[in-house]
Amino acid sequence: MVKILFIRHGYSKANELDLFLGYGNMDLTKIGLNQAKSLANYLKDIHIDAIYSSDLDRTIQTATPTAKIKNLPIILDRGLREIYAGKWEFMPFTEIAKTYPEDWHSFCHGIDGGRCTGGESFVDTQNRFYNTVLYLAKKNENKTIAIFSHATCIKSFVTKLKNLSAIETTKHPLPTNCSVTSVIYNNGKFTLEEFSKDDFIKTKTSLDQFNK
Repeated sequence: MVKILFIRHGYSKANELDLFLGYGNMDLTKIGLNQAKSLANYLKDIHIDAIYSSDLDRTIQTATPTAKIKNLPIILDRGLREIYAGKWEFMPFTEIAKTYPEDWHSFCHGIDGGRCTGGESFVDTQNRFYNTVLYLAKKNENKTIAIFSHATCIKSFVTKLKNLSAIETTKHPLPTNCSVTSVIYNNGKFTLEEFSKDDFIKTKTSLDQFNK
């Protein structure tokens, strides 16, 4: 059996500015850094054998306080990156809707996999992330691992476990910043334990549902 703790990164500057951020890099805000400290304090008494993270700055910054408390290295994996936003990188959501209305509509409603213009689709990201997590689960038998990643990735994993339709998936909430989603992997099957636990976060933020 493997226990997996998925953690979404803290409140970032892209969140603050309401920008679509995929593979792009922007730091956490002061709020986000404080959220990461609250997370580390919450996790300090929870056994963790290994810490994995997307190689993007906002996830690394989120993982750092926990890694220090646990005295564990942060193992970076590109497979844990956020959806590749293509031409939408660093664009305000309102501007994307005006500039690429058809693609944005498809993305928001799960049509044809929900593809970013010139980038990945939601389904692309779901498959990439799921396969990466499956590999890590098989690699860490009888361990507890923390995976620091992104909103779309974690949502895509959870909705796959729930076997939701495209429409149901678009209506499913994103995990909140620095929240913990726990999953068990046992006998070749993933089981969701808890989604987006964040009661330990002192400063919460209200985000557009598509903020990354």
